[in-house]
Amino acid sequence: MSVTQNDVRNAYRFVLGREPESEEVIQFWAGRVNSWKELRQCFQDSEEYKLNNPARIAQASASHEDFYLNLNYSTRLIRS
Repeated sequence: MSVTQNDVRNAYRFVLGREPESEEVIQFWAGRVNSWKELRQCFQDSEEYKLNNPARIAQASASHEDFYLNLNYSTRLIRS
């Protein structure tokens, strides 16, 4: 299921915290992604999002590191 132009407008507002710069970018994103989840991920992977949300990026990075450390530790315990 593809996203609508309204979905794109909402992603700009809720993920990036601003209005889209033009109707062309709305049409671009509406034709490029297939789901709200994919659109959100594209926006969260953008430099704009990363620059405006450094604490969230650091927190997510720490969470991933903890996950892999725990996974590695658990794997070693199982193999012992």
